[in-house]
Amino acid sequence: MIKFFRKIRQSLLSEGKISKYFKYAIGEIFLVVIGILIALQVSNWNERRKELLGIESLMDKFENDLRLTIWNANHDINNSTEIDTLFKNVLNNEVSKKDYQNDPFLKQLSSWRFTLNPELDNMRKLIENEEILPTKYNTVIRRINRLSFVIGREHDDMNVLKESSEIASDFINMNYSWARKSDSLSLDEAYNYFLNDESYKNRLFSHWNKAMAYTKTISRFRAESLSILSYLKVIREAYEANDLKLMLEGYEQTPFKLLEPETLLDPASTINISQWPIFINWTNDTVSLKIYTRNGDLINEENLYPKRIRIVRSEDGNLNTDYLRIFETYKNDVLQNKYLEVPNGFLIIE
Repeated sequence: MIKFFRKIRQSLLSEGKISKYFKYAIGEIFLVVIGILIALQVSNWNERRKELLGIESLMDKFENDLRLTIWNANHDINNSTEIDTLFKNVLNNEVSKKDYQNDPFLKQLSSWRFTLNPELDNMRKLIENEEILPTKYNTVIRRINRLSFVIGREHDDMNVLKESSEIASDFINMNYSWARKSDSLSLDEAYNYFLNDESYKNRLFSHWNKAMAYTKTISRFRAESLSILSYLKVIREAYEANDLKLMLEGYEQTPFKLLEPETLLDPASTINISQWPIFINWTNDTVSLKIYTRNGDLINEENLYPKRIRIVRSEDGNLNTDYLRIFETYKNDVLQNKYLEVPNGFLIIE
């Protein structure tokens, strides 16, 4: 090709066609520049393609991290629900010496603790590469930024619970000789302490509050992780409402119970631990949400915007709080449905 162009130039010069020669030379230069630009563009396309493949690979890893964190959170919340019952039984004087003999864990309640251990490495890499992410992931990044706040809260609450656990353990070991012995007399002294010592009950109540505050934070961590995973599935795999429902159920989440408008609640119905339920409005309309106590007192009102995933905050409480709530959905101020909150619950509106 180079020889071909050289012959043309030589022919033009030998024939004295200088003006044509210059025009041809300019055209040749133009073609070379165009060729270089095309080569650069192809190179850029290839680099961007590799970049996007790397991003999708990172998203795969991030999804795996979310799944592991959700399962860890499920384990912690389920465990906390069981332990919460033990705390309440002890604090309400509903346990006996025989209960302590049959369940050695009861003596360790004041030092009980747990840790979520969320998977965060690939999330941090996504944040570091935010500028090169496709715009379709903007919603995911916004949810990750919200999760970043919860990450800090989880770390703080975990440390508070850890410190409370260590203080409680050290206090008993340093102040009561029976803690270091296993003879029958020492065991009787221990049972008497756990059953009757009011200062122990006060410290146990304080530790229970810290444990439940941490559980509440983990519940929010799980909800935020599930919402991010839901958005990823919609963006990457075109999930529809039923796909999201099946996914959430696969992570041990339960749909809210649909109620008739005049349904009276069973007094035994309750949720022991404050939780952050997930709401998905899969319609093209804005849906209004009203939240009530079991007694019909209005707690809050929210708006659920079209094709959006929303997390509704949990309620604060104390030892005897009943976290059970009723949710009503409205369109244009007209009641659509009434729902009963359930443990690990979610609601998809179609």
